[in-house]
Amino acid sequence: MNPQENSELFALLMRQEELLKQLVAAINKPKLGLHSEAGSCKIYCNR
Repeated sequence: MNPQENSELFALLMRQEELLKQLVAAINKPKLGLHSEAGSCKIYCNR
């Protein structure tokens, strides 16, 4: 590989790492409201 190919590969790997970090952050973000992963939950309504 020549230096230009190396730098292009490095840039692509850095971009992939950034996208994976964003994906992990989105997966780990707490979900609000009613959804299938809530498990058992109770909803209290006043009147």
